[in-house]
Amino acid sequence: MFHQANSVQTSDSEEEECDDKNKDGQPLKIPRIVGMGLNLLFELVRETQKQYPELCVKALRALLDLLQGQLPEGMKGEPADILEGMFQLLMELTTGQGLENIPLELSNTLTSLACAGLISLVIAWGDTGKYLTAIGAMLMNTNSLCGQTIPVSSILTSLQKSIHAVLHGRTQLPDWLSQGVKVKALADSFKLDSVSRQKVSVQSHCALASDGCYLYVLNKQGLSKVGSGFGGTIKGHVYTCKDNFDSGKGWLAYAGEYLFFHPCNENKGTLYIVNQDSLEIEGTTQLQDISPGSSVLFSDGQNIGQIASTKDDSFVVRTYDPYHSPMTLVSEVPLKLARKCMDVFGLSGFDPDIHRHSINTGFDEDAVTISAGREFALIRTISGKVLYCGKSQALGIKQGGPAAGKWAELPITKSPKIVQVVTGHDSQHALLVSDDGSVFFVGTPRRGEDGDSSIVKVRRQPKAMKPKKLIRLESKNVVYVACNNGSSAMVTKEGEVFMFGKDTTHCDHASGHVTDLKDVIISQISLGKAHAVTLTNKGLVYTFGINNKGQCGRDYSPGATKEGSSNVTMAEEEDEGEPEEIVCPQGKHRWRHDQCMVCTVCGECTGYGVNCISSGRFDRSPGLPCGCGSGDSGCAECGVCKSCAGESELTDQLNERGGKTGLKTNLDLDKKKVGRPGVKPLEQIGKRMEQKIEKVQKAKNKSLKQNKFRGNYYCLFTYIHSP
Repeated sequence: MFHQANSVQTSDSEEEECDDKNKDGQPLKIPRIVGMGLNLLFELVRETQKQYPELCVKALRALLDLLQGQLPEGMKGEPADILEGMFQLLMELTTGQGLENIPLELSNTLTSLACAGLISLVIAWGDTGKYLTAIGAMLMNTNSLCGQTIPVSSILTSLQKSIHAVLHGRTQLPDWLSQGVKVKALADSFKLDSVSRQKVSVQSHCALASDGCYLYVLNKQGLSKVGSGFGGTIKGHVYTCKDNFDSGKGWLAYAGEYLFFHPCNENKGTLYIVNQDSLEIEGTTQLQDISPGSSVLFSDGQNIGQIASTKDDSFVVRTYDPYHSPMTLVSEVPLKLARKCMDVFGLSGFDPDIHRHSINTGFDEDAVTISAGREFALIRTISGKVLYCGKSQALGIKQGGPAAGKWAELPITKSPKIVQVVTGHDSQHALLVSDDGSVFFVGTPRRGEDGDSSIVKVRRQPKAMKPKKLIRLESKNVVYVACNNGSSAMVTKEGEVFMFGKDTTHCDHASGHVTDLKDVIISQISLGKAHAVTLTNKGLVYTFGINNKGQCGRDYSPGATKEGSSNVTMAEEEDEGEPEEIVCPQGKHRWRHDQCMVCTVCGECTGYGVNCISSGRFDRSPGLPCGCGSGDSGCAECGVCKSCAGESELTDQLNERGGKTGLKTNLDLDKKKVGRPGVKPLEQIGKRMEQKIEKVQKAKNKSLKQNKFRGNYYCLFTYIHSP
């Protein structure tokens, strides 16, 4: 039955062992000297039971450990004469032959170990005749040793499980921990009316323990020792009773060979040992390394256990050896019984469910943080993995993405442990920080937010990319990151702040370092739509960026100076304020000459205007490099060109052509001659206005065509559904 229940393919080593044991179906042959030595050893053990019973007990205990580690029928191919000698030795010790002059306690221990060893031997041997002989010797024994306790060997448990597997027809057996205890499993029950002389309510305290033969019941009347009906006891009979045992409240358990009691109002590190015959307290013992705070004690019959809570909403299970005083720690197992859940509210492009619902990632790891962008969402798990949901193409994954509403692991080179994941509001990229201080960029870099601001990158159509390490910060140890739609910010271990993307007016063009914060140590940073808030190690807050709604914590006043509101370059879709609100006052501009930029007002090159070779391209963004080369970079504060700032010889010509009104600026124009060589300012502004008018006219014509098409479609739809 055992082989039928465990009909699993054996490994190569097991097959080789079986081949060595019995190739032709014959028992193995061993050298005669080995057989002589074993028979001599059996005779020595037989003789030690009379003169040295303690030595015989140790030998039997060692033999039992070896036998119960075998499998059922695992010794079937061993030499029969050796097994026969061992069988006869254990039969004599089991029946108690020659133990008349030995103390009763030693005699009971010796015969119980011999009986357990005999059971283990016949199971490992697999001989039916030896089964019946051993069982008959144990059942028909009439001396005083018949009622003693026999240890249950591991090989007997294995045989029981194999029989249960054959009866169920499957090798995986149900256990009570997952399946529970069935009602039909109740074999017997009886009332203890003699123990409780008063009416017991549901709130009454009661503790119960058992050593396999007796029940120990603790209640208001005291501690009672009651027979269970097993081991020669009378079911329900009270053998001993200790009235008013410590007010009848406490914890009671049996472990090893001892009965332990712990009062409810004392430290759980101290246990009392109760005599099982007189029910008197005969000693105390201590538990080593017990956790302070709330905990629960338990017993599995062999060890004392403790379940204690930890700081991170988890538990730890410790087991202690009851045979030592103080009890030593045997094992320690952490448990995580609670799982953090995340609920989703609102509508997104990557989650079709608009109602409130919980996130099920399908991974057996707790989620620590979650962050969502425009087309994807990211979750960081407790082990440092990153899971994603949504449009996989937005993360540079072309094939093999998860279905709608499903989650998958984000592949990162060398699989580092991620400690922070951030995405900006409605952004198309994310930043990942690993435990070694590296920063990974994933998503679509449209405005240089990945740190790559080369001219080639500006002219290339942006595309989504897989997680890649930021090369410009490879020598830095980054501890905190933040991002918005178009910008990325990093804080290093030294307290420096680096920014890439559209909001980099206050940064060094070459390194991205925010130079105005070089004298303070920054610990955290957060980005809004067009402003930033930083926190220093001393608890001070620094803000910079657009302050048209007072988001920087300062009073907003139109046309404020740099001291009143620190401005950053905004993208074209930043509609928080009008262009005149972000232009520096006349005479307050800080002009610089480096690379040509895109003007934040007119959208043309700050150096060459409409005559620039890159003029007319639609992939240029205000405030970013134009891509044509070196020249006037415009104002370092507001990003406007000199023509839009009015610091050129345009006053009279603009009044004649209406350019002052067309540009919608309230700036007073200087009459200084600061025009660029070879370029006439009047011609430049005129061409720019003509282009603006043409763009507006084309947009109107396109809108009229679309409206006409939509009207025809609506009529067709109405006609089809009209009766």
